[in-house]
Amino acid sequence: MPFFLKTKIKNVDVVPLAPDDLPQSSTPAFALSIGGNVILAGVFLSALLDPIAHVNLIVGTGIWIFLIEFLSIFVSGGVGRAGARLGSIMANTVGFFVVSIFALAFGWGLFRNLSLPLIFLGSTATKVFGKKATAEQTSGAHSILILLGSVFIVFVVLSPELLTTIFPFPEEFAQYVPTDWATRRASGEISGEFIDRPQTMLAWGVIYFTLTAVTNLVLFKKNLP
Repeated sequence: MPFFLKTKIKNVDVVPLAPDDLPQSSTPAFALSIGGNVILAGVFLSALLDPIAHVNLIVGTGIWIFLIEFLSIFVSGGVGRAGARLGSIMANTVGFFVVSIFALAFGWGLFRNLSLPLIFLGSTATKVFGKKATAEQTSGAHSILILLGSVFIVFVVLSPELLTTIFPFPEEFAQYVPTDWATRRASGEISGEFIDRPQTMLAWGVIYFTLTAVTNLVLFKKNLP
């Protein structure tokens, strides 16, 4: 074989690209993941800026938000084999619909409030789409790290005292809270920073879902061919 042909063949990458290896467009999943996280962060920000208009969200969420988020991480396939199986079910349209009906019915029956099941479904959907957009690079570990990091920012970097100073609730806010919630709070039956100073819970929501969106953006760009 002539020398110049040998040189060309030597310098050309001849590794075949199988059809399965061709990059598939994940832009819709990415847009839904980012958009969902931005919307959730916006909901918490709106409640932080206008608490009276979002009183049901504030009094109906509280410390339950952590349980809901841990459940969302598990159900979206973030923890263990059982979580992975649930994640594959949630990625299916029919499976997500069935779980949605159950979550809404259970949330209304237990809490008489749709805020928690809607946050759970929205957060779970963004995780499922995020995994698709980043080729499974996102995991439960990412979500848990972001969860712990956002708690650290709220309670250590910013502090509840600073948040209540920056975002004071109007005095008439107490007039709009449900009577049973106010009674339980006054008796000490329900307490904690998220109850006594709801600004901490709302600020956490803004930070957590914003950081989740940024993480998905970074991983999506990293996964681009």
